Amino acid sequence: MACISYLIVDSTVRSKGTGQQIEEYASRAARRRNCGNIQVHCHLRRIDAHRFYNRQGYSESPKYFTKLL
Repeated sequence: MACISYLIVDSTVRSKGTGQQIEEYASRAARRRNCGNIQVHCHLRRIDAHRFYNRQGYSESPKYFTKLL
């Protein structure tokens, strides 16, 4: 599995294809490494980002656990 830890595009250049280019590059790199899937963490409050990932073909699988230390 490949994982995108953070994908953040500056608000001044959003909706210009930058995020799409970065995500597609990451997907190509994951395929070259024979990864079966790619996962990205996206906080609940990032509604616009959720729409972006849906357009890119991601499906939601909301099962994360966090332990504060």
